[in-house]
Amino acid sequence: MYMIELVQEFLLTSDLQFGLKKSGCSHAINTMQSVINYYTARGLLLMCALDTVKAFEKVNHYCLYTKLIRKTVPVQFLDVIINWYTKCFARVKWNNMLSGSFRLCGGVRQGGVLSPIL
Repeated sequence: MYMIELVQEFLLTSDLQFGLKKSGCSHAINTMQSVINYYTARGLLLMCALDTVKAFEKVNHYCLYTKLIRKTVPVQFLDVIINWYTKCFARVKWNNMLSGSFRLCGGVRQGGVLSPIL
């Protein structure tokens, strides 16, 4: 059994969220087209779009832990997440020079199975 299956009931997302879900893109496009058609027919279209392309980079680890605690996820799961994210370090390479390592205090692992939910 995968870890995500053990905690899935604690990590539910809003029905208003389309991105990063199995039905996401096509469902979002269909919903948006319906909204555009409805308001255009009434001459009332005013629209705003939010690009969350950098959302993975903006997650504050402390806030993530706090939200997981509020959702009452199992302590063992919380321990694993804290362990993963307190050990995230990076280095910068520029012109064949490598910086010293530094701790990452924000962001989730891009490409990680849990990252969209977190």
